[in-house]
Amino acid sequence: MFIRYLLSSLLFCLCASFAAAQGISDIRLHEGKRIWRPAPRPQPHVIISSHKVSVAIHDEIATTTVRQTFRSKSRYILEGIYLFPIPADAVLKDFAMTMNGKMVKGEVLESDKARRIYEGIVRRNRDPGLLEYVGKRLFRARVFPLNPGATIDIELSYVESLRREGNLVEYRYPLKTQTFRHGSVTQVSVQVAIETASELKTVFSSSHDIGKVRKGDRKMTCSYEAKNSDAERDFQLYFSRNDRAFGLDLLTEKSGDGQGHFMMVLAPKQNFTADEILPKDVVFVVDTSGSMREDEKMEQAKNALQYGIKGLNSNDRFSIVSFSTEARPMKPGLTVVSKESVAAAIAHIKGLEARGGTNIHEALTSAIRGFASEDGRVNILVFLTDGRATVGETRMQTILKEVKTSSKVPLRLFSFGVGYDVNTDLLDALADQNRGTRDYVTPSQNVEVVLSSFFDKIANPVMSDLEISVDGVTITDVYPKRLPDLFKGGEITIFGRYEGTGVKAIRLEGRIGNTKKEYVFEGRFQSKSDGRDFIPLLWAKRKVGYLWDQIRINGKQGELRDEIVRLGKKYGIVTPFTSYLVLEDSDRQQLRRTDSASRLFDQRNRSARWGRLGGVSGSDGKAKDSPNGSPAPGSAGGFTSGGAVPAARAKAPVNLVTGTKKDGVLDSLVRKSLREGGPAEQSEEERDQAKRVRIKRFAARSFEMRQGTWVDVALDKKSDKEREKLLKKVKPFSTEYFELIAKHKDLSKLLAAMPSLMIELGHQIIWVLPAETPAPPVK
Repeated sequence: MFIRYLLSSLLFCLCASFAAAQGISDIRLHEGKRIWRPAPRPQPHVIISSHKVSVAIHDEIATTTVRQTFRSKSRYILEGIYLFPIPADAVLKDFAMTMNGKMVKGEVLESDKARRIYEGIVRRNRDPGLLEYVGKRLFRARVFPLNPGATIDIELSYVESLRREGNLVEYRYPLKTQTFRHGSVTQVSVQVAIETASELKTVFSSSHDIGKVRKGDRKMTCSYEAKNSDAERDFQLYFSRNDRAFGLDLLTEKSGDGQGHFMMVLAPKQNFTADEILPKDVVFVVDTSGSMREDEKMEQAKNALQYGIKGLNSNDRFSIVSFSTEARPMKPGLTVVSKESVAAAIAHIKGLEARGGTNIHEALTSAIRGFASEDGRVNILVFLTDGRATVGETRMQTILKEVKTSSKVPLRLFSFGVGYDVNTDLLDALADQNRGTRDYVTPSQNVEVVLSSFFDKIANPVMSDLEISVDGVTITDVYPKRLPDLFKGGEITIFGRYEGTGVKAIRLEGRIGNTKKEYVFEGRFQSKSDGRDFIPLLWAKRKVGYLWDQIRINGKQGELRDEIVRLGKKYGIVTPFTSYLVLEDSDRQQLRRTDSASRLFDQRNRSARWGRLGGVSGSDGKAKDSPNGSPAPGSAGGFTSGGAVPAARAKAPVNLVTGTKKDGVLDSLVRKSLREGGPAEQSEEERDQAKRVRIKRFAARSFEMRQGTWVDVALDKKSDKEREKLLKKVKPFSTEYFELIAKHKDLSKLLAAMPSLMIELGHQIIWVLPAETPAPPVK
């Protein structure tokens, strides 16, 4: 039995048979050196307790240093090999592995020999995980002895030239591990230090949620850290550099004959003079109702307000409106920032007390009337509340309407809800209709920390009223629908669809003070896939977030719900409307007991069969119950397309539809995350949902799990006759299997993620059978 632990393309191999024919050392348990003889004998077990990656990037050259610690949990003396796939053009710089006080030597194998090793492991162990790295060069070293309970520290470094497109440079580290091992890694960290000759503009990860610390206009450190990690994606980082005031970078992905997807990242320079920062008028509206006394919310809010006042620029103006039963402006109109006015404002804030009701309507309309109609200034309203409207006008639609009609200036309204007892529909709509954002401070968070971080982000606006256009290319379905203002130190990421190809001029228009300016950039819109399948996924997440918000704000609309269901199922995005099927183990075994390829395509048979297993659906899309009111026999539960509450046997990833106060806040935070975006790395809830909808998006194709096989959904467009004519079955790990992999370079990555696969390749439909081919149906 062969046991592997692969991390960041690392393979630590332990097996019980000699495998020299594939270029692998003698990897075995040493029969004469057993510590004890168990019955039955356990398998050797090695864990990775630490995996640290340090990367130093200078312009387009990256030096990667990998430090890993292995620990034996076996009661045997083990012997093995250490395998590390390295990029094709990388040069191994250093390798250090000390065992029993001696330095271990290693060797680099070229890609042809490495391919034979990979394929040999796959053939012997009937696991396609390593196929993802077929074709890469391979570093190999012998590891012996690894004593019971002992640890090994391994360190290696390699240097590589990075891929560049225009001003955008890409770095990738193979961190994906889930396919190759059992269990998780205790600690994983990636640290990337970037230094460029030109000014560093855009820096983002398409795969992971990274922290960023800027060290001047040409240096930045990025970091990612996780414990007990089951990494499912390689680490991918992009950055750009140029000396212009604003930088715009473009990535595109196009598959088939349809529209392509694009991603634009806009970032300003770091060094602005005081004259280049736009003046802003800020009105702070803070809830001082009685409930703010709880959990130190009032003290935290007061500290955050003081921080925000102290961070204002000398050309800014401000006002403070506190409210409870009625609104209480600090003074009429706006106050110019000065040493004296700031001191007076801080004294006013310290004197605020929490008591009374919650008059949201009066607070907002009073604050809006305080803005002055004056060109060239950015108008910001910061609204903080921990409750619902209880005094004065309480109807949501009326409050929204009067906020809109009262404003005589272009307003940016940023709403913050504290705790769970807030009207999320109102706060979300206020931000959405007034070109702002919303956020919620849950009981486990600190109000001061969240607000202070926000004040830092909006301190220095540099461009407002942004618009993007492209010469010679039609762009549609763009998100965000209205571009936010651009602030120093910030970035704006834009996703959309496009028609047309080639190198085109991208025009950015915006207002800087009283002047409208245009900046022109150059970008290439690809005519074919470039392997960036994360772009369609991130676009779909933003679209789902936007549509979901529209439904919550404006009421449910059938066409919007249907589009969310379509996108949710196609991309595995968590939504309250996405249907999914949860099968019990016995049901899964029943589905495996068929060898009929036609049934994989037969939508009517599949729907009928899954209807019996997963619940009966009516014409309205809602699950029907049996006559006695209990769930239908065999029902596995789950969200229906109508948003029904899941049955007890189904684990809901997020309880989004029960309507409790807590669920409303969590629901809004999920929608905010989708709309504002993060990396392609899925949250725990999204990963759980993706498994339940049984959909995978890979290499610009969508696959659905049907009876143990991942089927390309594009095949549903073919007739039964066409499918039967083109179908070719391939046994896994056969000679024919590896010949296909050699012929189609992307197939190895697909099979690494989906071992049993049905896909059209050339003029054939290839069905790679499950490793354990199901028995024919009983006749």
